[in-house]
Amino acid sequence: MSRDATLNALAVLLRGGPAPARIDWHGLLRLANRHLLAPALHGALRRSGRIDLPPEEVAEYLALLHRLNGERNAALRAQAAELVGVLNTVGVAPMLLKGGAVLFDDPYGDPASRMIGDLDVLVPIDTLPQVLRTLHGIGYEETSIYGPGHNAYGELVRPDDPAALDLHLAPIDAPHLLNAAELWREAVPLAAAPGAVAPAPWHRVLHTLLHAQIHHLGGYYRGEVKLNQLYEVASLARRAGVDWRAIAARYAAQRLQPALGSYLLAAERLFGLPWPLARPPGTSGRLNHRRAMLQVLWPSLGYLGGPWGNLCGAFAWHRMHARYAAVPGHLPWRLRHLSQFLGKQSLRLGIARMFRMQ
Repeated sequence: MSRDATLNALAVLLRGGPAPARIDWHGLLRLANRHLLAPALHGALRRSGRIDLPPEEVAEYLALLHRLNGERNAALRAQAAELVGVLNTVGVAPMLLKGGAVLFDDPYGDPASRMIGDLDVLVPIDTLPQVLRTLHGIGYEETSIYGPGHNAYGELVRPDDPAALDLHLAPIDAPHLLNAAELWREAVPLAAAPGAVAPAPWHRVLHTLLHAQIHHLGGYYRGEVKLNQLYEVASLARRAGVDWRAIAARYAAQRLQPALGSYLLAAERLFGLPWPLARPPGTSGRLNHRRAMLQVLWPSLGYLGGPWGNLCGAFAWHRMHARYAAVPGHLPWRLRHLSQFLGKQSLRLGIARMFRMQ
């Protein structure tokens, strides 16, 4: 069975469509595990009444992963609830991002579907000293501090907790695309987590999109799509309150329409998301989509395009415009950025960053 057929089979089963006549289950499991979707696959099979579709050993394996992930998510939920309660005592109502929000506002209809690495929590920057004193008081300690210019303060852990706490001061590393002030302005209470808030529905989708495509390694520039993130966008986008015109306008203002078109094309074709934009994707978006799907099927291709993607992401128009809009001309932007980078970092570090894959 071809890799393309295996990808399509996984996508069909996750969205509850008609099961293909033939499925390479071992290939499908490899793909699902690579993209952290095995528990979601079990949940989707159960919801669609096809729990007996896989061979017995595959069904048992998926059920085990689903159960263990459900147990871990329950522990994460308890950890997050304790954290919210403790911060509330000092007058801070934290915002839960990404997986943290899913723990209390689940778009999948199954609390065991989402695999969560750490707890992403946003706090107002002026409360950071108080938040840190409070967290230290209940046993959290820093394992890393990211330093100035990062969107998060650092990572904190506590013995026997299921996950680290990634303490955010801003949602992503590009405040001109999405900043903390606007998230706080439109934040919505989490009914299942009194004392905590989550981003507004359209901000939640926008944050997931930008985190997947632009933030950190920049999946759009590298031609990478993580299917678990794509599945989450498709799940969140089906809910009420997502302002696609505002999302499209945000991307257009930063000349990022191809990135949005590429990603939503993947969500439409793989997970059946109805096309939400007024216009279809352009040529650049379609080409990027094809590149991304090739890399899903052949992950090793990422090592060929990764360095170029890192370079394009570092010198992307939206980043240069945000820094150097007062300087005329795109080339001077990039030359100034390069000189500033080399003034702060060694050439060796710059080359290492260009070739980073994780």
